Amino acid sequence: MSLVDSGHAWRSLLFLTTLLCWICGASSEDRNFQLLSQLAGQVGSEVVTTRDVIIHDWIDFTFLKRQSEEHRSLVAGQPGFETKVTSLLLEWMVFLEAEAFSVSAVGKKELESECERVRQRLSGFSEWLALEVSRERLCAALERKLRAKKFVQFKSESVAVPITDQEAMAYYKRNQEKFGEMSFEKFKPYIKTFLQRSQAEKRLNDWFQFLKKKYQAQNLYQYQNTKSE
Repeated sequence: MSLVDSGHAWRSLLFLTTLLCWICGASSEDRNFQLLSQLAGQVGSEVVTTRDVIIHDWIDFTFLKRQSEEHRSLVAGQPGFETKVTSLLLEWMVFLEAEAFSVSAVGKKELESECERVRQRLSGFSEWLALEVSRERLCAALERKLRAKKFVQFKSESVAVPITDQEAMAYYKRNQEKFGEMSFEKFKPYIKTFLQRSQAEKRLNDWFQFLKKKYQAQNLYQYQNTKSE
């Protein structure tokens, strides 16, 4: 099946599944919003809709260090939406991998506490309330996010390999013009930190690419909008 055929097949599947749920008496949350959702992506057997992405964005908002009392609901088609789709697909990939290896589980008390925190944090936003996200769905999304975050943190620590003096010196010599007349010893700790962070980021990115292939993650929102241009 070609990529075009695959995209059409998934859109048809989502529409038929949505219509069936609505006809068979889905919850008020699903009836109000499923028919307005579009297919955004796929990770393994999991289908991600634009509604899922919007919910994901609202939850991300509650994790910002600098809290704000202003946040507008993400809208499909606006700048940044495609990036949020990719973010949610990545979260799903890491979560599924954590489940596969039974690691980075989220405790019941921690999850309940986070669910209540997020629910209270978003209670004053009319656009969030209009989504009518059930507590069950919110907690499921939070469990996925928290478990993915824990697993990424674990992987980040495991791929952080110490940099030797020889490696740092080699970098210093290759970039001598950047350091001018300043001695290697003065810059050595900064060079080591930079190289360690750079290597860890590369290894993490390689891992993400592996997960993308393993779970056949597809940003179908990106594909659909590219085809429509």
